[in-house]
Amino acid sequence: MSILLIRLETSINFFFFSKNNFLLLLLRFPEPKLPVSKLFGYMWSKCIPTAVVGYTITLSVAKTYGKKHGYKIDANQEMIAMGATNIFAGFFQCIPAASSLPRSALQETAGGKTQVCS
Repeated sequence: MSILLIRLETSINFFFFSKNNFLLLLLRFPEPKLPVSKLFGYMWSKCIPTAVVGYTITLSVAKTYGKKHGYKIDANQEMIAMGATNIFAGFFQCIPAASSLPRSALQETAGGKTQVCS
């Protein structure tokens, strides 16, 4: 849903504020493209530890807050979701997705209940 709202806002800004190129540049999504294949050999040994650490941190944060708030965490579902997210994000040159314990703790302490508060 949020991606549709961002696209709608981008379209509105394009039609009404197209003379302001700086604003348009900030709101435009990058075009998807394949990762540079010649970097795979160099990056492979760095990607595996990054994925393992990111998954471990995300799963531990999810289990911590799951136990605290009474919901069950499925480790397999978390792995599939993170893998799909990071594969999709790779086509847009995004950084790897993972959770952050300090950020999650701050949001929970502040009373945040949904992802909208992030």
